[in-house]
Amino acid sequence: MAGPSSAVPLILSYGLPASPVVRWDTPPHNTAASTGPASETSRTQTEIATQPAESLSELVNSWAPHLVVSCTAATMRPLAGHEELPWMHLALGLHEARGVEEAKASDLAHRLRAGGPNFRTRFTATISVMPRSISQQGAEPTLPMRHIICGTQQLVEPWMHLKGDRPRVLFVLPETDGVSAAHHHTTRLIKAAAHLDVELLIASTSGPDEFSGFLPLDARVGRFPVAALIATCDAVAHSADAATALDCMAAGVPQIVLPAGGSRAHRNAVVPTYGGALQLHSGHEHRGLAEVVRSALEDSVVRGAARRLRLEVESMPPPASLVAMLEQSAVSPVDERTARIG
Repeated sequence: MAGPSSAVPLILSYGLPASPVVRWDTPPHNTAASTGPASETSRTQTEIATQPAESLSELVNSWAPHLVVSCTAATMRPLAGHEELPWMHLALGLHEARGVEEAKASDLAHRLRAGGPNFRTRFTATISVMPRSISQQGAEPTLPMRHIICGTQQLVEPWMHLKGDRPRVLFVLPETDGVSAAHHHTTRLIKAAAHLDVELLIASTSGPDEFSGFLPLDARVGRFPVAALIATCDAVAHSADAATALDCMAAGVPQIVLPAGGSRAHRNAVVPTYGGALQLHSGHEHRGLAEVVRSALEDSVVRGAARRLRLEVESMPPPASLVAMLEQSAVSPVDERTARIG
């Protein structure tokens, strides 16, 4: 198993061979590999995939695995010369690039040639957490897997599970530098939210003082465990964050997609098309926010679509059920592999 250096001790503790992933030498064209149009995500895929990875190559060549499972951003160079290996794409985000498309990354063709004639550019199959009703089927088989709501370890306080009489609305704000246009835009948005007759929660890297002076006294601001709060909310507003969007689908909570630019602009337009989500357009924050929030809380069509997504996610196989399938996908029996390794 390969992963960040910080994860290597945990991997080793389970008795698995491990290799730390070394960061790429040059910054990717677009580090948010699953956020932009296909042309950008495919180019990013190529840029990351073709980076030298000596430690990974050594791991693959010495251990000789019979199955490879990797995310989109994983380097492909170690798989050169192992074209017989089943290679599963573990897609844990929204519509991820499904491999390297040379036509969309022509300026990186020299890297592909350097990988050799057997350089892998496509996955054997994709394991996807996207509900089938909104997923994009690729050329390779797609295996569904239930999205599990989870987050980093944070303190969960008792009040987080105690709702009052008013609807609970959570705003998940992107990190800003305090002086940019994005920061001023966020401030205007929260000023508009302050007038809503709801239990207002604001998940922000900024402290409560950042919005002091115009928020109601019972509003809460902080670095909240968003994943733990989502299921307790009546609506969640966010800037097209992939993890938050998937968590909302799994919880059946209506979403409000806030204006976003840069790498999130594409997702900002796409997420509302899934159902159970509404989009707040840029420039309409002050007058439009109240209307969008009201629709998310009261519109039966929006709330019904959110519930249908939750039921669809719940019907998908849990991660544990895919283990047997992965074992069967290996190119040789598991007991033979174990004996050879031992």
